[in-house]
Amino acid sequence: MRHLLFWACHFFSINAFAAEQPLSPWQRENVLVAASQIGLTREQIPQFKENLFDFVDSRTKMVNKIYRREDMNLDRIVKSKTNRLLKKMDKAMAAIMDEKQYVAYQHYRNLLKTEMDVQKKGAGTPGFDGQAIFTN
Repeated sequence: MRHLLFWACHFFSINAFAAEQPLSPWQRENVLVAASQIGLTREQIPQFKENLFDFVDSRTKMVNKIYRREDMNLDRIVKSKTNRLLKKMDKAMAAIMDEKQYVAYQHYRNLLKTEMDVQKKGAGTPGFDGQAIFTN
């Protein structure tokens, strides 16, 4: 009986902790819906995930590196470098999409950028595993 009670408490405490963690910008519902509306083919999905992962990974490393500095213009630097990384991702996405898909991608990208802009400075960026997008 004690073991059952222990595991029940452990399970509920883990779920409560997970529920309190903020979602990453690319894991938020409005961004995921926009991603699903791009209309990617099965062949395009792995390329999309790879391009998105490259962006998220590069941005996370950049943000972590910049916030270790003691500079007054950190937010401006992050915004500028994020925009450069977004342009790089735009080129990679344009190479795999047709015109109609790219228009839908631009909507997705703008939502993603907006969600990143509202993310609190210093809150950290939860990891990206690619599983939340296109799990088919």
